[in-house]
Amino acid sequence: MLALEVERLKHALASRSGGHVAPDEPRGPGKAAHRAYGGMSQARQSGHPVVSSVVAMHGTQKGVPGMSKQLFTVLVATAAVTLVAAQSLGSFQHGALTVISPWSFVLIMPTLLGVPPWLVPLLWGALFVGWYPASIWGAAEVPSRTVALWLAAALLSIAYFVTSWRAGVRFEGLLFTVPVLVANVVAFSTCSVLLRRALDKPSFGRCLRVHVSLFVWISTYAFPYLGSGVIG
Repeated sequence: MLALEVERLKHALASRSGGHVAPDEPRGPGKAAHRAYGGMSQARQSGHPVVSSVVAMHGTQKGVPGMSKQLFTVLVATAAVTLVAAQSLGSFQHGALTVISPWSFVLIMPTLLGVPPWLVPLLWGALFVGWYPASIWGAAEVPSRTVALWLAAALLSIAYFVTSWRAGVRFEGLLFTVPVLVANVVAFSTCSVLLRRALDKPSFGRCLRVHVSLFVWISTYAFPYLGSGVIG
């Protein structure tokens, strides 16, 4: 009798050992899904070609809209810089010299060399894109050459107003010279603030705004026509 009970106990223990389920494996219907998901994870980790292709396509689809948006933004900014340069040359006012068309010395110089006036704004827009083409791909860092351009333009603008002020008052009058000086200070201050923010917290938008403001300032009130230099 004792031998029979021992034999039953061994049989029960053996049965329980055979039906043991691993603690990290789910029971029931979810077991098949777990195995399928685990197989997919292993395929990703092992570089399975099919899964890798799907992941790559998914990443590409996410990247295309972002790239298109950045390119579109740069194109709009380029159009704005070009239109401002055209306005600065008086292209929309039959070449008249006014406060809103200050004939920037930077844009006047190419016309003296034989470049058609209608082409100068387009070249200025092309220079805007070529100055920092990384903006098309969403660059956030302001390059050191942009900081150097800002500093050089500020120093040259001060020297230009100092040496040309008397000629501007004499030939264009105070009603032109004073407003363009005020506009120059406002444009320079705006550009400086935007540059400071872009350097402190880099981003695509801040970087692009700095370049737009810088090229707009240089092509308008940094060097307005004051009846001096080779023109005067």
